[in-house]
Amino acid sequence: MRNLNDNGTYLQIFGLSFPISVVFAPVVHKMLSMLSSQYSHLRCINASILAFFVTWMIPDLRVQIVTFSLFIVARLFTFSVLTAYGATEFSVEHFRLVTGAGYLAAAIPEAFTCKIVDVVLDKYHGNFWIFHLICMCVSIPVALITWYFQRKSEWQAMDFNELPSNSSNDRSNLSMQNDPYIVEIR
Repeated sequence: MRNLNDNGTYLQIFGLSFPISVVFAPVVHKMLSMLSSQYSHLRCINASILAFFVTWMIPDLRVQIVTFSLFIVARLFTFSVLTAYGATEFSVEHFRLVTGAGYLAAAIPEAFTCKIVDVVLDKYHGNFWIFHLICMCVSIPVALITWYFQRKSEWQAMDFNELPSNSSNDRSNLSMQNDPYIVEIR
């Protein structure tokens, strides 16, 4: 940071990024509420993280204020979507496990930050471009995985809608006939 003529302002702004999250939370909430599917939410996470890494590559401290804003937004998207998904898809008993695992997975890269910085400083003489490019390239498979699961979900919904419709009595009788735990008493 000294090469960019930083006098400590950069670290102060970074330190403020956590309490400033309160200001960005309503904006993120509004954006997520306007989107209809969980896949759109996942795309927002991916896009905000990608934008964060792109602006992080620009060696101008004034641009880094935008980078910190994108970091805040990406973090809010990630944890808001994770919490909402866990709450809607899992029972109360499993919610804690799922969200805890998600938070742990999000924290794993943080455990390697110091090592990554050491490697970049020693091996690449402080040039973080390669690291940033690797981080940006990670968004490509994430986008493809999100697209695949969305398409798979749409195909399953189409297959389900193409099933012949029966009356509700026929459906319940059919499901009972196929249930191995239902024993017919004669």
